[in-house]
Amino acid sequence: MFVFQHLLSVWLRNIFLGCDFRLFPKRSDAIQADIDAGNLARKEGESFKEQYETQMANARSDAHEILESAKRSASAEKKIFLHRHVKKRIA
Repeated sequence: MFVFQHLLSVWLRNIFLGCDFRLFPKRSDAIQADIDAGNLARKEGESFKEQYETQMANARSDAHEILESAKRSASAEKKIFLHRHVKKRIA
């Protein structure tokens, strides 16, 4: 039992004393920087998405407006066309 404890303590000492604990804060800072960069990229992506959705809504509205204007214009042209042809047939 004593030999096992001694070997375990030597092994653990080698593991922990062999580690450079100064690397942990650097690694932690690097991880936090990556998280912050990811959050910034997500916010920028959400902003671009909102701009895109606004532009698409405006485009839909413009397209609807153009279509309605074309329908009104076609209807007016139809009335003029029919009015001219009906007068010619009656006369």
